[in-house]
Amino acid sequence: MHQPYPSDVSDAEWARVEPIITAARDRRGRSQTYELRDLFDAMLYVFTEGCRWRSLPGDFPDWNLVYQTAKRWAARGVLHAALGRLAPARELRLRGKFARVKHGKGESLNSQRPPQHSTIPCREC
Repeated sequence: MHQPYPSDVSDAEWARVEPIITAARDRRGRSQTYELRDLFDAMLYVFTEGCRWRSLPGDFPDWNLVYQTAKRWAARGVLHAALGRLAPARELRLRGKFARVKHGKGESLNSQRPPQHSTIPCREC
């Protein structure tokens, strides 16, 4: 458990994204060391603050675990489906591979990204 940050999901927001994230749990037989909510809060911290993964505060799970989990969830469309439920109410700074997803009728999760960048359609839309 980490100290509360402004970027953390509220209980109501978590209720909207938890089913998506819980379904994406790693099922390779390893025990889960961190709560999924802590991992998601750490991702939101990076996306909200615009900091580097290595700059995550020490009370979050290890930055590399958070980054690898975000990468895995992004590849499966899980991260973008969860962020899509939060995006209208949040200003998220998505960079690199995390910014290349469009939702619904083409609106990008990252309004700072120029429209000419290549995009990958969201699997959940």
